[in-house]
Amino acid sequence: RITAVFFVVDAFSTNRERMDRIAAARQQIRFLLNEDELRIAAFVLVLNSATPEGADAKEQEDEEFEKALEEMLGAPEIEQEKPHKNRFLKVSINCAEITRESPVWEKLLREIAKIHKAIGEGSIIDD
Repeated sequence: RITAVFFVVDAFSTNRERMDRIAAARQQIRFLLNEDELRIAAFVLVLNSATPEGADAKEQEDEEFEKALEEMLGAPEIEQEKPHKNRFLKVSINCAEITRESPVWEKLLREIAKIHKAIGEGSIIDD
Protein backbone atom coordinates (compact mmCIF):
# COMPACT_ATOMS: atom_id res chain seq x y z
CA ARG A 1 0.00 0.00 0.00
CA ILE A 2 1.40 3.30 -1.06
CA THR A 3 0.09 6.51 0.49
CA ALA A 4 2.36 8.96 -1.32
CA VAL A 5 4.95 9.22 -4.06
CA PHE A 6 7.73 11.77 -3.65
CA PHE A 7 9.28 12.71 -7.00
CA VAL A 8 12.40 14.77 -6.31
CA VAL A 9 13.94 17.00 -8.98
CA ASP A 10 17.28 18.74 -8.50
CA ALA A 11 16.65 22.47 -8.89
CA PHE A 12 20.08 23.83 -8.05
CA SER A 13 22.95 21.78 -9.51
CA THR A 14 24.92 22.52 -12.65
CA ASN A 15 22.87 19.83 -14.43
CA ARG A 16 19.58 21.53 -13.68
CA GLU A 17 19.17 22.91 -17.19
CA ARG A 18 19.71 19.67 -19.10
CA MET A 19 16.61 19.46 -21.25
CA ASP A 20 16.97 15.73 -21.86
CA ARG A 21 16.80 15.05 -18.13
CA ILE A 22 13.87 17.43 -17.66
CA ALA A 23 11.99 15.76 -20.52
CA ALA A 24 12.71 12.32 -19.06
CA ALA A 25 11.49 13.48 -15.64
CA ARG A 26 8.29 14.82 -17.22
CA GLN A 27 7.66 11.43 -18.84
CA GLN A 28 8.37 9.60 -15.59
CA ILE A 29 5.95 11.84 -13.68
CA ARG A 30 3.22 11.12 -16.23
CA PHE A 31 3.93 7.39 -16.08
CA LEU A 32 3.78 7.30 -12.28
CA LEU A 33 0.64 9.44 -12.08
CA ASN A 34 -1.17 6.92 -14.28
CA GLU A 35 0.23 3.73 -12.78
CA ASP A 36 -2.69 1.62 -11.51
CA GLU A 37 -1.20 0.97 -8.08
CA LEU A 38 -0.51 4.68 -7.55
CA ARG A 39 -3.77 6.26 -8.72
CA ILE A 40 -5.04 6.80 -5.19
CA ALA A 41 -1.70 7.92 -3.75
CA ALA A 42 -0.76 11.52 -3.13
CA PHE A 43 1.88 12.65 -5.62
CA VAL A 44 4.41 15.19 -4.36
CA LEU A 45 6.71 17.00 -6.78
CA VAL A 46 9.69 18.13 -4.72
CA LEU A 47 12.01 20.74 -6.19
CA ASN A 48 15.21 20.27 -4.23
CA SER A 49 16.54 23.81 -3.86
CA ALA A 50 19.68 25.23 -2.31
CA THR A 51 17.73 27.83 -0.34
CA PRO A 52 18.36 27.35 3.38
CA GLU A 53 15.31 26.33 5.39
CA GLY A 54 13.72 29.33 7.05
CA ALA A 55 15.21 31.84 4.61
CA ASP A 56 13.05 34.91 4.15
CA ALA A 57 13.17 34.82 0.37
CA LYS A 58 14.78 33.08 -2.54
CA GLU A 59 16.98 34.77 -5.06
CA GLN A 60 14.79 36.06 -7.90
CA GLU A 61 16.78 34.03 -10.43
CA ASP A 62 16.20 30.81 -8.44
CA GLU A 63 12.51 31.59 -8.06
CA GLU A 64 12.14 32.21 -11.80
CA PHE A 65 14.03 29.03 -12.64
CA GLU A 66 11.86 26.95 -10.30
CA LYS A 67 8.70 28.37 -11.89
CA ALA A 68 10.07 27.56 -15.35
CA LEU A 69 11.07 24.08 -14.20
CA GLU A 70 7.56 23.44 -12.86
CA GLU A 71 6.18 24.44 -16.25
CA MET A 72 8.65 22.23 -18.15
CA LEU A 73 7.70 19.30 -15.91
CA GLY A 74 4.01 19.87 -16.67
CA ALA A 75 2.95 20.79 -13.13
CA PRO A 76 0.44 23.51 -14.12
CA GLU A 77 -1.37 21.10 -16.45
CA ILE A 78 -1.37 18.30 -13.88
CA GLU A 79 -2.86 20.65 -11.28
CA GLN A 80 -5.80 21.26 -13.64
CA GLU A 81 -6.44 17.66 -14.72
CA LYS A 82 -9.44 16.08 -13.01
CA PRO A 83 -7.81 12.73 -12.11
CA HIS A 84 -4.77 14.40 -10.54
CA LYS A 85 -5.69 17.85 -9.24
CA ASN A 86 -6.88 16.62 -5.84
CA ARG A 87 -3.80 14.51 -5.19
CA PHE A 88 -0.93 16.46 -6.76
CA LEU A 89 1.23 18.64 -4.53
CA LYS A 90 4.39 20.58 -5.25
CA VAL A 91 6.92 21.96 -2.85
CA SER A 92 10.33 23.59 -3.06
CA ILE A 93 12.57 22.62 -0.16
CA ASN A 94 16.21 22.09 0.63
CA CYS A 95 16.16 18.32 1.15
CA ALA A 96 19.53 18.40 2.92
CA GLU A 97 18.17 20.65 5.66
CA ILE A 98 14.60 19.46 6.17
CA THR A 99 13.83 17.73 9.46
CA ARG A 100 10.81 15.94 10.89
CA GLU A 101 10.13 19.00 13.03
CA SER A 102 10.26 21.42 10.11
CA PRO A 103 6.99 23.35 9.64
CA VAL A 104 7.17 22.79 5.87
CA TRP A 105 7.51 19.03 6.36
CA GLU A 106 4.70 18.90 8.93
CA LYS A 107 2.40 20.88 6.62
CA LEU A 108 3.21 18.53 3.74
CA LEU A 109 2.43 15.46 5.85
CA ARG A 110 -0.92 16.99 6.86
CA GLU A 111 -1.76 17.58 3.19
CA ILE A 112 -0.86 13.99 2.35
CA ALA A 113 -3.06 12.76 5.20
CA LYS A 114 -5.98 14.82 3.82
CA ILE A 115 -5.50 13.28 0.39
CA HIS A 116 -5.30 9.79 1.88
CA LYS A 117 -8.51 10.38 3.79
CA ALA A 118 -10.31 11.93 0.81
CA ILE A 119 -9.31 9.65 -2.07
CA GLY A 120 -6.82 7.07 -0.84
CA GLU A 121 -7.33 3.83 1.02
CA GLY A 122 -8.31 5.91 4.03
CA SER A 123 -11.43 7.19 2.26
CA ILE A 124 -14.87 5.72 2.65
CA ILE A 125 -15.45 5.82 -1.09
CA ASP A 126 -14.45 2.59 -2.79
CA ASP A 127 -14.09 2.72 -6.58
